[in-house]
Amino acid sequence: MFEVALELGIRRGELLKLRLDSLPRAADDGIRILRRPDDPHDSRAREPAVKTAERVIPASRELLRAVQVYLISSPPLGRLSGKSPYLFVTRSASPVSVDTADDIIVAIGRFSGLTPLSWHRLRHTWAERMAELFADQPNGMDRLVYLGGWTNPLSARRYIQRSLAKQAKEALRGYHRKLYEEAGNAEHCS
Repeated sequence: MFEVALELGIRRGELLKLRLDSLPRAADDGIRILRRPDDPHDSRAREPAVKTAERVIPASRELLRAVQVYLISSPPLGRLSGKSPYLFVTRSASPVSVDTADDIIVAIGRFSGLTPLSWHRLRHTWAERMAELFADQPNGMDRLVYLGGWTNPLSARRYIQRSLAKQAKEALRGYHRKLYEEAGNAEHCS
């Protein structure tokens, strides 16, 4: 769950609503994020919400291999097959609940020393990294908005703005270094 969330930048609800039919088939590498409100297959008392735009997000070969290992391995490391179409299930093969997912990420945070850690923090990390990648690319903002599933482009703008501000600071520091190096060289020449 952690690897999927970190690599794809998906929200907790999107993560918990991933189903086996969301996974790529054959040569495809895209994981489908679909809205399935009031899904009759969802047995959770509090159904996770997918409140973003539907999209297909490419996954790395490493992530797809890890998911495949999870699917074919025996518990406790693997997935119990059977009664649920959802990707992430409990020891009883029921879909993982919102509360259980929150307990999992808190435990990962404690174990790794990264507290407070949350699914939302992983999404912010992903968005910041993608903004750095896309900031100076044509249609970079549009790409970030699509991959992040934002329906309002302004939601992604803050990540691009932070990335541009970081790049601007680095450029200005480079200018300052060059300016004072030139001034120092001029003094030595006089």
